[in-house]
Amino acid sequence: RAAAAFKAAGDRGVATLQSANVELITLDAEALEGFREAMQGPLEAFLKSEGEQAGFDGAAFVARFRTTQ
Repeated sequence: RAAAAFKAAGDRGVATLQSANVELITLDAEALEGFREAMQGPLEAFLKSEGEQAGFDGAAFVARFRTTQ
């Protein structure tokens, strides 16, 4: 249910941006893979930092969230 609510919120956000004539860019598969690779390190660092600050394993939390979709 949480994943569905998160997706619905994202869909509403995209619709809001589109109605405000904000240019949205869709990446092709190759560019998306490059983006994911480039963001892997910064994302891991962010999850570690934020998780430690909040007292839990941020990476494990996100991994668990992804498997419950």
